[in-house]
Amino acid sequence: MSLFSIKEAFTYGWNALKSNFWFLVEVFATVIVTSAIFSGITQYADDNKLWLLSVVVQVVSAIIQVLFGIGAVRITLALYAGEQISFKNLFLPAGKFWSYVWGSILYMLVMIAGFILLVVPGVVWALKYQFFPWLIVDKNMKGREALIASGKITKGQKGKLFVFWLAEMGAAIVGVICLGVGIIPAAAIIYMASVFVYKKLVVRLTPETQS
Repeated sequence: MSLFSIKEAFTYGWNALKSNFWFLVEVFATVIVTSAIFSGITQYADDNKLWLLSVVVQVVSAIIQVLFGIGAVRITLALYAGEQISFKNLFLPAGKFWSYVWGSILYMLVMIAGFILLVVPGVVWALKYQFFPWLIVDKNMKGREALIASGKITKGQKGKLFVFWLAEMGAAIVGVICLGVGIIPAAAIIYMASVFVYKKLVVRLTPETQS
């Protein structure tokens, strides 16, 4: 049984962008530009054999990326719920920092294991556990708990989620083609479409399924 519509997800994402255009552009421009700056500094340090600078920059970048990951998910959840939220929420971990870090490490290890076995298991597991950030922020779960819960809410939905992932890639490619700057609104649409799909799936998470 299909629990969500890809068309409805992207329609929602598009409408959410139109309704909150400058706010979402500010949020995702900050995320994307900051990431690009740190990547540029790291590349410069590597090219000039400034190893200490490279390590420091990569550590700082990793911390900021965790904060941005938590913040972006929190912001899209709040917008979906019709709540007021400010730009500063992009930088507030609200006690979820280490849960997000541990969840990210586990997710990466699962995907690596899947791709070592064969490409297909890697893709399937990536789709299966992809909603762990949303569950950490929305349901206040720990890292491992969030991955397990993501596996439960995506059960039987992998094919549809794969098509949704292809649609996300298509939106990102269109954003890059639009002189590069289109990637910012494209990222906003993708995130808002993702929170739509997450909310459709998370209703399956009853107290019984959490145990």
